[in-house]
Amino acid sequence: MLLTWAEFCAYDGANPADTTDQARVEKLIASATATIEKYCNRHFESAARTVETLWKRAVCLKAIPVSTLQVFIDSEAVFGPSTEVTTGWWLDKESGIVQFTYLEPGELPMKVSYTGGFAVVPEDLKEAVFKTVKWDKARIFTNQVGIRSQVSGEVTTNYDTALPYEVRQTLDLYRLP
Repeated sequence: MLLTWAEFCAYDGANPADTTDQARVEKLIASATATIEKYCNRHFESAARTVETLWKRAVCLKAIPVSTLQVFIDSEAVFGPSTEVTTGWWLDKESGIVQFTYLEPGELPMKVSYTGGFAVVPEDLKEAVFKTVKWDKARIFTNQVGIRSQVSGEVTTNYDTALPYEVRQTLDLYRLP
């Protein structure tokens, strides 16, 4: 999760010792984190990850910045582990694009193992999570989560999954295509 209970309380001015809403807020933080990662098309927390695909000229990694990288083609290590550029490939650590310049793409299985994401989540991203949680919490407590409509005797509920405008402005700085 991009925000802890203690960090949420610090932003909110609440007492972290008062755990009355802690479980509910932690679920909202997990939900907001998933929504934000989906919106931005990337992962933020630093972790070891693996991408498996067929051999290509370039691969876009979804957890950036990238700190270590190792590439296997047909189970044989061909690059890494490192992020130092060597002959035959380059890595843009900020965009997460790994480009290979000397092997021809083909039908061989390729595995890219890497560590990517922020070791320390940026404050503006934490604030975006906080604002999303507060927005969701207010909507839940006022029963504004869904828009209920009735058509020919059937009841349907359509959910508004949009993020607040101010949050989207921050997240657009981190969004990948």
